[in-house]
Amino acid sequence: MTETNLKTKRNYGYDILCNTFELSMRNYIGELLLSNYGSEWINHIPQGVIQDLKNYKGVIETSSLDDFLEDLNFSHLKNIITEKNNYKLSKSFLGDLSNDRFIELMDELNIYRRKIAHVKSTFSDVDLINLIENVKLLCQGERAKSIIAYVENEEYKSITEIPDVFFERFECQNNLPSEDYDLVGGFVGREKEIKALKKMITSEQDRIITITGAGGIGKTSIALKIGYSFLFDLNNPFDAIIWFSAKKDKLTEDGIVPIIADIENNEKLIVDILKIIEPDVVNKFKKAGVPSEYYSNYLYSLFSSNKCLLIIDNLETIITDNNIIDFIKDVPRPSQVLITSRKGLGEIERRYPLFDMAEKDAIRLFRLIANERQKIDLVKLSDENIAKLVKKVKCYPLLIKWSIGQVILGKSIDEAFSEILAGDSEIAKFSFNDVFSLLSKNSKRILFSMVVSGDKPVSKIVLKHLANISDEEFEDAIRELIITSFVFPETRENSDSDLITEYSMLSLTRGFIEIRLDDNNQTRQELITRLHHLSEKLNDYEKAKSDYSQSLFSLGIKTPEEKVAFIYAKTAKNYIRSGDMVKAEENFNEALKMAPNFSYVLVEFSKFEFNRNHIPNALKLSKKAVENNSDSYHTWFNYGLMLQKNKQYNEAIMFLTKAKEINPNHLPIYTELGRTYSFKGCYELAEVEFTIALKEEKYPNYKHKVIAFYSMAENYRRWAQSFQIRGDSDGQIEKLKQASDKIYKAIIISKKDGNLWNRFREIYKDLGIAITYKEGFEKGKPYLEKCLELIELEGYKNYPSPNILRVVCYYLAKFYMKEGGKDEAQIEYLINRGLNNCDLKSDQYEKLQGLKKRLESTKRKTGFIKFYNVSRKFGVIKDNDISYLFFKSSFMKWITDEELAKVDGKKVSFIPSMSKQKKLVATEVLM
Repeated sequence: MTETNLKTKRNYGYDILCNTFELSMRNYIGELLLSNYGSEWINHIPQGVIQDLKNYKGVIETSSLDDFLEDLNFSHLKNIITEKNNYKLSKSFLGDLSNDRFIELMDELNIYRRKIAHVKSTFSDVDLINLIENVKLLCQGERAKSIIAYVENEEYKSITEIPDVFFERFECQNNLPSEDYDLVGGFVGREKEIKALKKMITSEQDRIITITGAGGIGKTSIALKIGYSFLFDLNNPFDAIIWFSAKKDKLTEDGIVPIIADIENNEKLIVDILKIIEPDVVNKFKKAGVPSEYYSNYLYSLFSSNKCLLIIDNLETIITDNNIIDFIKDVPRPSQVLITSRKGLGEIERRYPLFDMAEKDAIRLFRLIANERQKIDLVKLSDENIAKLVKKVKCYPLLIKWSIGQVILGKSIDEAFSEILAGDSEIAKFSFNDVFSLLSKNSKRILFSMVVSGDKPVSKIVLKHLANISDEEFEDAIRELIITSFVFPETRENSDSDLITEYSMLSLTRGFIEIRLDDNNQTRQELITRLHHLSEKLNDYEKAKSDYSQSLFSLGIKTPEEKVAFIYAKTAKNYIRSGDMVKAEENFNEALKMAPNFSYVLVEFSKFEFNRNHIPNALKLSKKAVENNSDSYHTWFNYGLMLQKNKQYNEAIMFLTKAKEINPNHLPIYTELGRTYSFKGCYELAEVEFTIALKEEKYPNYKHKVIAFYSMAENYRRWAQSFQIRGDSDGQIEKLKQASDKIYKAIIISKKDGNLWNRFREIYKDLGIAITYKEGFEKGKPYLEKCLELIELEGYKNYPSPNILRVVCYYLAKFYMKEGGKDEAQIEYLINRGLNNCDLKSDQYEKLQGLKKRLESTKRKTGFIKFYNVSRKFGVIKDNDISYLFFKSSFMKWITDEELAKVDGKKVSFIPSMSKQKKLVATEVLM
């Protein structure tokens, strides 16, 4: 709206209110007083009105009613109507309007009258519409019908100019700028917010009040409206209303345009305020050479002796200037400070958060702006269609204005109201750039976390885990984000009827944050990874709730605190997997703090402590889990397992048996009970439990079956050892064969498990040794040789471990030598193979070296050098019909190449050996 249009609206308002309504009411009051009271009319004038006129004129004229009425102001007319019986006699003008409603409407009209009368103020479309609506509501009687007809026929549009004598100036010192919202149709809605803020200001409980909210939500407009509402108020409590804006740019249809801020620095701000309150004092100070620090002292004294309202708009652009912030904080009572900011001071202030407009007000604003921009096609849209558009931009005034501006520039309305959500748009930068730079690191991580987690509301738990911050850090950061309107909380009821708080952001905010996150790929990847891990945890939780075999979780988790504790415990387990035991312990402690009696947390924490060898605490935690959830087989099972591992077998059997009673279908209990019996030496009882543990199931748990087969094989091994101790070799061999059968069944299920293959070879080794002692080497040798072979199963290959190699090589070499050493090369090969897999300090190394010395003492041979090939650097020694390779390095004494060329036919002695390629080699050769 142009200044010319605003002037026209002011003229219309003047004609309707002053030339028509007020004049008609003044005449009506005169007729009412004369016709009902005659010459006694003065007795029906309120004493307050008479006193006002005396204060104003000194002597009042009571002989002429017309002259008396001419001196009355607008408020006096209201007071006379409401005096005693006057209101009852006014029905022909007011109709059935109640007395209270009459007073309310007249007070509102008086505000518009003062707005028309004050040249610094503006008068907008909204003001004109509201004025007309109020006049119509007041003119319900027969005598006022002509006023309604005058308004409806728009006869007021013939008015030319308002008389200069009508205009007046505010008594309250102020520098309020023009109400720029009137240039786009006028101020709409926010009655509730303005009422609440004015109440906060006039209550004087708070010295500094901050209006917070997102960019474009209307903070500046509301602060300015409040300033003017005090100016128009006859009971204005302030001696001065001072306005300063720290804005450094503004948003136009062409983009962001820089502007000069009112505030440059602290010293200039103080001087500028003094110029408003006491215009001459600054010049006097300058002429007198008064030091700059005295200016602030003098200003504070003015603030102390006068009641001033200092309004600072857009504080966030100067919040890093500590001098200005300290100045604002020190403004003394009775003066007050009203701030608009995306962020606020962060202390000693009372914040009033501003949210989106009411939908009906947003629709009205849309129509006003469209009408002012002469987009009649937009004005004619239905409320339903306009509602869809304004909802797209969250009913934010600036976004509505901007989007309509884009339509004016030629964009389709859908495009204009959608493009605004782009994070790289001018309006996004205008709304967020300055404040984003002021946010803490944790606040930014929360915003980035909300972006990677999707466009749905996000819970505190998810945000804490993604941002990787503590509970205290989260509370500080989320408070900052809410104050700056980057996020807003939403409370909802979940499926368990629990109230939970989640956090959302506007689409425009999301787009802006996405652009910022694009500049930090490392953070994005980190958050995506954390989101993936967290999603797995939440999926595990959901699966646990619906999976019968995981019923411990669904039955155990009853409260929101336990759900949170569950996530903490799962997070701790993830840290365990990654090797971060410090973080794991922190999360377990957080879980325990959240739900100290939650059995799941107690069980998982006890496992963690036991694995770290913190045995007393592990047993304490697992026992507490039983005490707090004695109906859960899992708590008994866990405690029994802990006792078993701590070799407290009798106690372990008691707790595992109780777990079996509670849940006889959970087969792992039978496995662990069998293991406990086996450790105790009760092999028959153990076998009974393992047999049950291995019963056929419709949907078998193959991991458990592997463990059960392995445990059963181990029971047979221990059982075999007991037979060996008693000298019962038959019983020993039988149990070892049973052990080998069970371990092989485990291998069939999990053929790539190296531990199973090693245990298989261990059992075969024991079996080979036992059979050799019982039935001879030829019967036992196949079992021992099987241990050294490459074994293949369904395409999977497994090689023997070094430990198996050295032990089996020792026993094979030993048994070969015991047989008379008929195959010395094989014996030497086995000894060397065993030594190659030995630690030099091990007992096995000493045993193999002993065999080697025994072999060497009996095996030196003699023969003739058949030839030596100098170029290929190898030769052959013949001993009868057996050939041995030898090399230059094979000689015990140094020999030159010239001597080597003459060795053919020479007689030598040597020690036979076997290479890795299983070829006979001559070593330690002597001429």
